[in-house]
Amino acid sequence: MFLTILTVMITGCASGTQKGYTIPSDTELYNEGMWSLGAKETIPDLKKARMRFDTLVKTYPKSKYTPFSETLIRMIDELQTGNQEVVTNRQLLEKLQAEKVKLARDNEKYRAENATLHQENEKLKKDIEQLKNLELQLDKRRGRSRK
Repeated sequence: MFLTILTVMITGCASGTQKGYTIPSDTELYNEGMWSLGAKETIPDLKKARMRFDTLVKTYPKSKYTPFSETLIRMIDELQTGNQEVVTNRQLLEKLQAEKVKLARDNEKYRAENATLHQENEKLKKDIEQLKNLELQLDKRRGRSRK
């Protein structure tokens, strides 16, 4: 396929020129766009493919490739929008996971602090109970000593 495209490009099936630049034919633009989308072994160049299809649509609005090119442009745009949403969602997920880890650490810290405070509270309750008992004993002794 590459050789076919290269042959078409070399043979000069151009339909016009613009300041020394030869405008490729609709077929060339379509083939270049499709080639840019990639074969199984290559990584697609969506930006380049979109530019080729866009040039085809603008330069050759009545071409037989125009409807296909318009559809491919929409698909590329949707794919890029979807990819951006995936990136945004991935960043949000990473942020939320980091926050979850932080909250788990804070939760563990507060649980330990709560356990310590609970122990102190229990000790204070025992101390108060001992003080009450001592006060009762003191009152008993005072009451006996007054008689």
